Amino acid sequence: MERNFGKESQCPLCTPAVDFSNASAHRVLEHNAGHILFDDRINITDQPCRLCLRPSPACTFYLKKGKGGKSSVQLDMKKSSCANKLTFQYAVAEESSQSAPCSNVPTACPLCPERSAPAVWRYLLPYHLKDVHKLNNLEPYAHLWTITQSEKTQLKNIWNEKHTMKRTRKSKKKTGFKISDAHCSRLALR
Repeated sequence: MERNFGKESQCPLCTPAVDFSNASAHRVLEHNAGHILFDDRINITDQPCRLCLRPSPACTFYLKKGKGGKSSVQLDMKKSSCANKLTFQYAVAEESSQSAPCSNVPTACPLCPERSAPAVWRYLLPYHLKDVHKLNNLEPYAHLWTITQSEKTQLKNIWNEKHTMKRTRKSKKKTGFKISDAHCSRLALR
């Protein structure tokens, strides 16, 4: 998996910092989905990037058809730009599952020119339609960004776990070595 984090290997909003340097792209998407859906500090109308949380249009993502007759859509990594650009399996990421509940992927806007326009992150599509296309009636397109209650619940649980202080138990075992009298420093003080 390609990583292009550089100095951006931590979540810019979390304290203590959440380290992304060893995280899979799905975990980064999942973590940032929590910010998009549940964090009051995020202005969702700014349409933040799902990988780095910078407001639009700081990052752009383009889609392309994969090679082969039965291949699905995938990110065009050469045309796309983001400080935290990661590759991921598009077909896997767009489906919510127990192990990877976030289905937020770049998707083609149904009203933008097909090949030339950058993709829009799925959860942010209604904001794009209102802002760029000035639509008031979003109902015909709602199926493109609606997420299931199960997905939302799983992401909320993950979000709550990440932002809850975990208690650590103190060990009842005494650690260390028993030092014999012959090796004890108090004998040196005699």
